[in-house]
Amino acid sequence: MNKKTVVSHKPFYAVNFFTRGRGMIWREFDGFDAMVFRGCSSIHMLFMKMPLDVIYLDIDNKICKLSENLKPWCFFDGHRKARAVIELPSGSIKLSNCEVGDYLDLDAVWDDNLELEFSESL
Repeated sequence: MNKKTVVSHKPFYAVNFFTRGRGMIWREFDGFDAMVFRGCSSIHMLFMKMPLDVIYLDIDNKICKLSENLKPWCFFDGHRKARAVIELPSGSIKLSNCEVGDYLDLDAVWDDNLELEFSESL
């Protein structure tokens, strides 16, 4: 969540060796709309099928870098202060209105109460 905007409704947390190593390689966003890597500061785009938007978060979950529309086979992208990385479908950053300096709540759970709160704030 960001600025009362949802960045992802159904994130997938890459937590073990295999899911972290594979990431989005030869995958599409099927059953989830974001891949989250905690304890990570960089990514590669080798063997990717599609371009991605990437959000880099520091230790306080503040956005320290945004990379939009990273193309497959881009060798390396990252930020030295990043402690978490969120990979999203291309165009997601623009839709969510994220900016460097914004804070994201990685532990927010989308439920009926949160949906009601969002709809009332619009």
